[in-house]
Amino acid sequence: ALRFRFLLFFGFCFVFCGRKVCDFLEDRMTEGGNIVDHHGCEIFPERWFDHVLVLQTENGILYDRLEQRGYKGRKLNENIECEIMHVIVEEARESYREEIVKILKSNTVEDQEHNVDVILS
Repeated sequence: ALRFRFLLFFGFCFVFCGRKVCDFLEDRMTEGGNIVDHHGCEIFPERWFDHVLVLQTENGILYDRLEQRGYKGRKLNENIECEIMHVIVEEARESYREEIVKILKSNTVEDQEHNVDVILS
């Protein structure tokens, strides 16, 4: 797996630079056969994708998962609020054609196995 960091340093904080990410990925993405895993989609051009899959989890299950990962306070609440408000679902629907956006449940191991099958098909 290819891992990279595209952060710009401004004063005392790092800021994700989507333009640099897209510039870096452009040649790789035009070759095809890629999977992009990201917590947002507005920075990626539609021409890169045949499918855009958004995983959704019931709030109680998501809360427990995030707590197990050490999320607390504001970060935990923001993630739950985003799921309740369908932020990523709406972002995907606004950024890409309806026919390529698929919403998949990700509550159980069975759901996750099904999602893998969808991705590989």
